[in-house]
Amino acid sequence: TLGWSWMFNSLYSVVNWTGLSLGIMDPPGPNWLGQKYYAMTAVVIVNIWRGLPFFAITLLAGLVAIPKELYEAAEADGAGPIARFWYVTFPYLKGTSLIIVILHIIWTFQNFDFIWLLTQGGPLHVTETLPILVYLQAFRYYNLGTSAYLSGTVGAARQAVMEGVPAVATSMATAAVPRDGTAAAQQVAGIVRQVRDHSLPAQTFLNVNIPPMPAGGYKGVQITTQAPVRAGVETFEEGKRPGTDRTIYWSIYREGATAAQGTDIWAVNNGYVSITPMRITEYDEKLAGTIRSWFK
Repeated sequence: TLGWSWMFNSLYSVVNWTGLSLGIMDPPGPNWLGQKYYAMTAVVIVNIWRGLPFFAITLLAGLVAIPKELYEAAEADGAGPIARFWYVTFPYLKGTSLIIVILHIIWTFQNFDFIWLLTQGGPLHVTETLPILVYLQAFRYYNLGTSAYLSGTVGAARQAVMEGVPAVATSMATAAVPRDGTAAAQQVAGIVRQVRDHSLPAQTFLNVNIPPMPAGGYKGVQITTQAPVRAGVETFEEGKRPGTDRTIYWSIYREGATAAQGTDIWAVNNGYVSITPMRITEYDEKLAGTIRSWFK
């Protein structure tokens, strides 16, 4: 990664030097890691490069597993090289290729190290993946609550919609008993059906919070805004690990003001299923107006 960082450096980039020498770039050449479109291109190139050995070895294993008799039979039937590839090689490699694609998508969601060394998620957050966002919130801005929030179901849904995959983030407000789990699953199934029937705009998702089952059943569905993440006070307190003399530090969160009516926390505390429409990480008022009619 450090080698690629040098190759894309804005002052002495070997990529720019090569492009300028061949006459395919105008001086001084692009700032690969400082301009948002070029930065994303650089990250994609490095991500593909680092995955090539795995792709090559896996595809080679798939090719070796194809019986030679199939090629011989196809050749005897008059199939040329293109026909043999299309009707013999390609069908046998479909499963292997699908596994490679799925694994690479999963690994891309988790990318942190090489992106951090190249761009630290910049410029303007364009190369910021979920792990980088969680790291920044926790260790640069010290928003531990936000970091924990993003590393859960909301973070997974956010990453999914950034990749063009529809998503609904679902959480139980507190630890649930089996009865709560069954009722919650029914609520989520109904919400997912509405999303399937109406579809969500690109780059948006629903953050669903479900309370424990009240004695008389859920009171209904509320389209809510987000309560302030840091409505309370978060502090570190020193203590001892039980049974040892080892010093440990606890993150202690003390509630501040009561959440206002219309927020997700208020809805859950009052027995409502809370649905908060989100655009990446921000509340989406326009989407809220649209989906209110879905849950009348």
